[in-house]
Amino acid sequence: MSEEHDASKAPPTKLTATKQKWARDGKFLTGHSGRPESGRLPPGQHLARHQLADLSLDTLPYNAHTTCSDALWAGLPVVTCYGAAFHARVAASLLKAMDLTELVTTRPGDYEALALDLAKNPALLKATRDKLQRNRTTAPLYDSERFRRNIEAAYEGMLA
Repeated sequence: MSEEHDASKAPPTKLTATKQKWARDGKFLTGHSGRPESGRLPPGQHLARHQLADLSLDTLPYNAHTTCSDALWAGLPVVTCYGAAFHARVAASLLKAMDLTELVTTRPGDYEALALDLAKNPALLKATRDKLQRNRTTAPLYDSERFRRNIEAAYEGMLA
């Protein structure tokens, strides 16, 4: 293996350093499947990890579900690509319910371009994060009171 391709000789990235620190401190990461690599964190610590990231890139073609909801609740913007099947549209539905449809794309090329634009444009990323923070307490996704009123009205309508 040539030296330029030997990952063991590459300088540690911020993520690698963070993983190593968490391992030393007894904290653990979970994979996309939600299965712990070495253990679980309490929900507050799990959500706090999202603050180490600038942007979450949704997976294709099987989108994030709870992972997207957790990221949004923690204030982490999620970029997704709307797919053809239910499992490929969940993140888009969550973003719509947060009034963040500008983070939903319909083609992989647009998904990549949006992710790069947000990564390279700190002002745009900050504006997106600020909007997410504002919407977190007012948008339908986390408005439990609105949900309660609407579902009770639906039940009453069914009984009438």
